[in-house]
Amino acid sequence: MNIPLGVTYYPEHTDPANWDGDLARIRASGMSFVREMDISWTKVEPREGIYTFDWLDDYLARCQRHGLQVVLTTPSAAPPPWLVKAYPEVQAVQADGQPYPPGVRRQVSVVSPIFRHFACQIATVMAKRYGHHPAVIGVQVDNELHGIELPAEGELQEDHSREAVFRFREWLKARYGTVEALNQAWGTGYWGQEFGGWDDLGTPRQPRCSPGWFKDFYHFYSDMNAEFLGLLVAAVRPHLAPGRFITHNWTSILKKGFDLAGSSTPLDLISWDAYPFGGGYQTIAMKHDLMRSLKRAPFWVVETLAGEEASQAFLAETVA
Repeated sequence: MNIPLGVTYYPEHTDPANWDGDLARIRASGMSFVREMDISWTKVEPREGIYTFDWLDDYLARCQRHGLQVVLTTPSAAPPPWLVKAYPEVQAVQADGQPYPPGVRRQVSVVSPIFRHFACQIATVMAKRYGHHPAVIGVQVDNELHGIELPAEGELQEDHSREAVFRFREWLKARYGTVEALNQAWGTGYWGQEFGGWDDLGTPRQPRCSPGWFKDFYHFYSDMNAEFLGLLVAAVRPHLAPGRFITHNWTSILKKGFDLAGSSTPLDLISWDAYPFGGGYQTIAMKHDLMRSLKRAPFWVVETLAGEEASQAFLAETVA
């Protein structure tokens, strides 16, 4: 069986003088594909509405000369500082009411209409420019949708912003119809926590809230991510040449009720990041089975590494 191989490469972090040598070595190693741009928004839009694509035009032309096909990623997983500064309402909010600090990935709210606008806008601009490029065979929309990422503990967090609270209430109204039905489903009579009206409801902010409250919030948050993914696909698809695919790289983190199957509906191809977080080969095999089941079709592994993944603390010490 001939399995095509590829690699993720970061031209934005590499001296252009090294591109040709790197691409030649990638091709000589038997690779056919390179994947780009997943966390590079500031490199193509350093200021609002100001686009700098000359360097990427040059890089893609070199990929074509070296016989490498490109999977181009829309870069909304790493919002630029100018966006958060100009529109602070795009920030996700922690359970204590404080916005997540800038400086990491995924610190913004996928529920925010403003963030969705800018994420779809940069996706559209890139698709219009490169959707028919001869080297580009497909587009990955966003990167590792799974929640907000904190650098210290790497834990997945939720969004308690004003927009998230409003959308959660609307989601609950559609699900239950009445507050009385919600109280019955959640068993809020325990500890006398019945809700008297929709305005009493917010997002669950402390760990001893009703399990039903948490369960529905996780399902809601999954639906919001799926909705966001669908918007990105809709922004990109009209501008792609026939035969180009759209994918998204799911992670190996399976927790908090994320609906991978439902979220994958608009995608042409399933892909995921197979990092060995522990659990042995059985765990990786199970996740491979899960990814294949999402469309009952072959899938791609677009990120992995050899060996156990190091902690952020270890990486920081290594760099130091």
